[in-house]
Amino acid sequence: MAGYKQFLGWGFGATNQSSALVYVTKDHSAGNPLLLSIANYTSNRTVSSIVDSRGNTYNFLGLFLNIGAGKVHHYVSDGATALASGDSVTVNFSSTTASIIGLMELQGVTTTLDSSGGASATSTTIAGTTVTSAASTLIAATYARAASAMPSGVDEAYTTVVTVVHPISNLQYSLAYLHQIPAGSSTISNSFPTSAAWVTALTSLPFSSSPSVTPVRVSTLMLLGAG
Repeated sequence: MAGYKQFLGWGFGATNQSSALVYVTKDHSAGNPLLLSIANYTSNRTVSSIVDSRGNTYNFLGLFLNIGAGKVHHYVSDGATALASGDSVTVNFSSTTASIIGLMELQGVTTTLDSSGGASATSTTIAGTTVTSAASTLIAATYARAASAMPSGVDEAYTTVVTVVHPISNLQYSLAYLHQIPAGSSTISNSFPTSAAWVTALTSLPFSSSPSVTPVRVSTLMLLGAG
């Protein structure tokens, strides 16, 4: 089956740290692409490097910014070298920032960007996050400062992979996926119990061959609620 295979783990960096590390919790198959979703709370921080304990390299796919607040970054690796449980991926930032990162394994997907999109606002609903793509995998990311503003997932049409709260800064993050076969537009929508600043990002990667099943659409949603 082409598309999403498994979630490999998540990690975080504290507000006084300039890096975040995720330990791999499951074995990854050599040659399967790795998708890395990064959320950090400080808008002027950039990713300076990504270090994979097995030497895999990660290429930048897209960046989406919440006005005056955080960022969501997406990177992809061809996963040429297998990761085993206990291996790690470290994201280094230009300076200190609270951050959360998630790593997932795909299969039967290319690492060439098809399309991407994102949106941000401060409101009780998510709207305007749309990407137009061919049959492909979509990715997005989410974080929030207010725990009460965090939804149970990204969108009811998506399968949520992980929703976590930063153990120190109250930053919240959600990662999900959705398989899609026909070309067209995909939109994320959701609502929160209270108004929150949020940012969402979608990244589309084509399948390496015509799928016989519905392709994956992965999504991550990022929320920046009132602290």
